[in-house]
Amino acid sequence: MDPTEIVQDRAVTAVKLWWNRWRSVASGVVVLVWCMEQCRTGDTSSHAFTWANTGLLIATPVFAVLLGELIVAGVARILGDRVVAIVIGLGPVIVNGHIGALWLRLHAAPVAGTSVITTTRERGQASRIVVARVISALALGLIGFAILHSFTFDGLRKALETRWAFDITFGFAVCMVGFFGVASIFGIKAEHRKSWLCLGIAQVAAEAAQRGAYADAIAQARAGLARHPDDVVLQMTLAQAFGWSANDEALAILEKLRARADLHADYRPLVDNNFAWQCYMNQRHDLLRNADLASQFSLSHAPTDASRLDTRGHILLWSKRYAEAEQMLVKAYAGRTRPDRTGRASSAVGMALLCAATDRPGEAQTWLERARAEGVTNDLIARATAAVEPLSRR
Repeated sequence: MDPTEIVQDRAVTAVKLWWNRWRSVASGVVVLVWCMEQCRTGDTSSHAFTWANTGLLIATPVFAVLLGELIVAGVARILGDRVVAIVIGLGPVIVNGHIGALWLRLHAAPVAGTSVITTTRERGQASRIVVARVISALALGLIGFAILHSFTFDGLRKALETRWAFDITFGFAVCMVGFFGVASIFGIKAEHRKSWLCLGIAQVAAEAAQRGAYADAIAQARAGLARHPDDVVLQMTLAQAFGWSANDEALAILEKLRARADLHADYRPLVDNNFAWQCYMNQRHDLLRNADLASQFSLSHAPTDASRLDTRGHILLWSKRYAEAEQMLVKAYAGRTRPDRTGRASSAVGMALLCAATDRPGEAQTWLERARAEGVTNDLIARATAAVEPLSRR
């Protein structure tokens, strides 16, 4: 399991909650109408912009938006908060991935953007968001002014008619994005700030769990729930912090979440993944069938996700379907990143238990050592040690 997976999904929901489409559409319309007007053929002294520059006037906002949101991220970091997600544009998704810890999504119409600014400090949250966005807008405005100030209007028109004018089109784009960046501040409401606050608390707890600091993760999640007891992600975070030991409270939380008819569709695969895992950790044989179905459902929504492959592998191991389990666990281990020590240890432990069950003591010991090398301690590693160590003394 990857404890930060819930953070990524919460970022998606937070972006959807904040997104004010009319501002993005308005900015796009301004650019398109302006381009169409300038491309009209007029009298003999007026010529249309080159088609290349017409395309640039539509395409350069993606660079301007990304620059603006990166400035927001930098300012937020200085103020003690952080940006976990940047979404640019509207329409179909064409890029969806990560740059380090930053989640980035680019849509086909890059006319505006937004950032998810997470925090664990409720006091002053709104002011810090405003400061970050205003500084970004001012920086973009200054960049646009520096690019365009030396041109007259006729000079701009002639440049757009006669050469590849990325500098000019980018200048217009940053000015436009800066203006709409200021306007976007008025769309951030109390429920958005609450969502980002809960996300920030969940993020800190998830990172603690990923390091193996389970007590810290539990404390962070409980503190968040004391302030926002109905928040679904904080409930999942608490259950997942408990997830490396047999814990009835964690299983009860997940069973209640699964029973909720109003649970958002984005969360259900995650809840099912965590439910299957907790059934495995608790060794609830009466729930094996439910856990099997839940892990299948979760994996079907993200077939290459290492966390879900790992859970599925452990459920198959529990079911004594060793060949299928080995495929899943090997894929999960290969898909883990270095910082995810807890996740790598989980997949390695799964392989150690599988090799022990299939009478491969040498491989079992190798996999157990790989798990121990990650430097985390939990009930799962203790379970693997109890299964593997007697084999090495034969």
